[in-house]
Amino acid sequence: MKKIFGLCFGLIIASPLGAQEYAWPTDASRYLTSSFGESRPRRFHAGIDVKTWNQTGYQAIATRSGYIERMVVSPFGYGRALYVRLDTGESAVYAHLERFNDKLQAVGEREQEAAGEYRIDKTFAPGVFPVQQGEVIAYTGDTGIGVPHLHFEIRDRHGRPTNPLHKNFPVLDQVAPTVSAIAVSPLAPGAMIDGDFLPKVYRPLNINGRFVIPDPIHVDGKIGFAVGAFDRVTGVNNQFGVYRYQLFIDDSLQFQSQFDRLSFDENPLIELAQDFGLNKQGSGRMHKLYRDPANTLGIYSFLNENAGALIAGEPGLAATALTDSDGLLAPPFTSKSGKGLAPGEHSFRIVAQDFFGNDRIIAGKLVVETRFTITAKLQAIQANRVICKITAPDHVINNVTASGLFPGRQWRELESVFRQFDPTASPEDFEIPENQFGAFRQIEDEIAPALADSPDIFIHHGGARVLKLIATDQHGFSSFPVYLAIDSSTVATGQFKIEVNKNFQPQFLRFEVSSTQPFAQPPQAIFTAGDHRIAPPLIAQEPARYVGFVPLADIAADSVRLQVAAQNNAGAGASWIEVFSNRAIRPRQATTLNAHDNQMRVHFNASAVYWPIHGRVAIASTAGPIGAVYRVEPQDVPLKSAATIEINYPDSTPNPKQLGVAYLDKDKKWQFLDNRLNGQQRTVSARVFSLQDYTIIRDDQAPSVQIKFPPAGGVLANRRPKFIVTVDDSVSGFESERSLELRLNGNQLIAEYDPESKLLTYQPKTNLAPGSYVLAAQARDRCENLTRREVQFTVQ
Repeated sequence: MKKIFGLCFGLIIASPLGAQEYAWPTDASRYLTSSFGESRPRRFHAGIDVKTWNQTGYQAIATRSGYIERMVVSPFGYGRALYVRLDTGESAVYAHLERFNDKLQAVGEREQEAAGEYRIDKTFAPGVFPVQQGEVIAYTGDTGIGVPHLHFEIRDRHGRPTNPLHKNFPVLDQVAPTVSAIAVSPLAPGAMIDGDFLPKVYRPLNINGRFVIPDPIHVDGKIGFAVGAFDRVTGVNNQFGVYRYQLFIDDSLQFQSQFDRLSFDENPLIELAQDFGLNKQGSGRMHKLYRDPANTLGIYSFLNENAGALIAGEPGLAATALTDSDGLLAPPFTSKSGKGLAPGEHSFRIVAQDFFGNDRIIAGKLVVETRFTITAKLQAIQANRVICKITAPDHVINNVTASGLFPGRQWRELESVFRQFDPTASPEDFEIPENQFGAFRQIEDEIAPALADSPDIFIHHGGARVLKLIATDQHGFSSFPVYLAIDSSTVATGQFKIEVNKNFQPQFLRFEVSSTQPFAQPPQAIFTAGDHRIAPPLIAQEPARYVGFVPLADIAADSVRLQVAAQNNAGAGASWIEVFSNRAIRPRQATTLNAHDNQMRVHFNASAVYWPIHGRVAIASTAGPIGAVYRVEPQDVPLKSAATIEINYPDSTPNPKQLGVAYLDKDKKWQFLDNRLNGQQRTVSARVFSLQDYTIIRDDQAPSVQIKFPPAGGVLANRRPKFIVTVDDSVSGFESERSLELRLNGNQLIAEYDPESKLLTYQPKTNLAPGSYVLAAQARDRCENLTRREVQFTVQ
């Protein structure tokens, strides 16, 4: 982000105040530390932050003439804040202030005295507190959340935040954004990226000054791009949000977003503008270069007919490819989409641009290919060659390539001949000449030629243990590979076992079947949900690893049974059976997920989800601090509004007020959420905006309270001493500043609480009379644990 540099830096000369339409809001600096539209938890950053050198007390200046419309004081959020209604009808917001100017500070303190508490929110009529452009209205601070800085907003006459940089503030920026990664994700069941159904993240390389994704990305079906990027500025280490993103395919604009205006009502939609799932999986915040249907943000200035998404060729392995012998297959997944990209190679270009036009371009290639499945059947295994029959419904096979797996797990290309046989031909006609695997030896066995319409492939295996075959059809499309074990030594000793791993995506389940031994043929999987049975095909990734997918909507049920059967090359069989839940949670319908022990529930109200999702509750094998640990899924899908976690506690539990619902954070530590008790039902509950792992914990630890000043028994010469108390609670925390009390000789003081420094402070407005005093501090946490401390001191 290009920064503003002040006169003292000699980099720019700001216009005289009278010549500026909008005055810069502070004398602290002309550097920014945050930009408009940056990411915050479940919201956007609604303004810009100005650097104050980690100090407080700089002037906050009226950017235009107008009047003070609102004054807010709080320990949280914006801390001390002023709202100025400008003569344009807009409003300017100044936040995290240390104090107001003298006139306004006196008004704020009177309001606090009248309210009997620190927190106030006071509005004023026009004309009560007029201000002139350039007037000092307050002083910068660090109240609320964050280190010392000035948060500054411009809102339109309807209260919507707008980008303050549109007000032509003098800013110098010559640094382009940095793109750390791009991602390509499947947006429909069956869509593939580089041969699999999962999203894939790519890191750009700097090649001779050009930032590129060096290898082509192979795609099929409906896909979407996302980009992880940040902006920089010379002389400042902060990372800023990027102003504009663009996506071009073959030099044609497909998507553009830019941060000019926001709406507070749409703040939670930041979880749709970004890829929530990739962030939860550890890939960081990535801005989607497409718009979800539920996303109503106004940041999109251009979208293609697929809302920025891309349709790569035909749907490929869409739901229609699933087979079901009982004829119970659900209707195929459908989505209204525009025209797709033609098969073949396409260029893509992603542009990340800051407000002043500095940009970073990431370029690469997409290869659109609709891959198909083939069946390979061994006809004969001879001393140095293998004959296989290749079939592929609805495709004409033009060629087949072969490679072999040799000892040491090395793959090598193999010599092969692929032909439609002439029934009169002899085997000698298909001899493979001398090659890198040794001279061809005459085969005595006679191989009967196949019929002309049955393509066969002759492969000189050279001692390979496993063959990998890939076919090419009449359109030039490549098939998925098939693997054939041709050497019995590839069968490991010991029992043949298989393992199934499930990966739930927003719309489908991707599952993987693996073994330590190569499969003789693709494993068979059957999903049963009620009277509904689906047998999806599996695709080979390696000789002993296959993947498949099934749309979640097709197996929506409280109980889904998955059965997998497989066979190795020696004829040994293995099976896998498991049962899991896949409950549909739909918009406009209240739904409850239940753990199978009936001791935990997740309640979704009718507005909890943006689109239909599918959830489940699993009980972890390891218990929590008090009882079971419940894993609630999906954990990579954002919620529109809060869900409620409700867990039962035993009747014999002592002091249930000390119980609370906790979630497991990324550091594997339990973090207290809430403790809404229902004594009649013996439950404790908490509201959540994303799904995680939950359990019950107990907080029986009293808060920490230490009176730092005055010291016990102290004799003070200063008759306006500043009382300083540290307060902390390591488990449940404090509900608000109202959970804390500071009293002098029994009279409650309106103390200021800083939750980040964990300080409670107060300084008398007038001199204390000489004599003895008792200062008492009290803190009560959310589990009703109470600590009280007091000291006696004397004022001279």
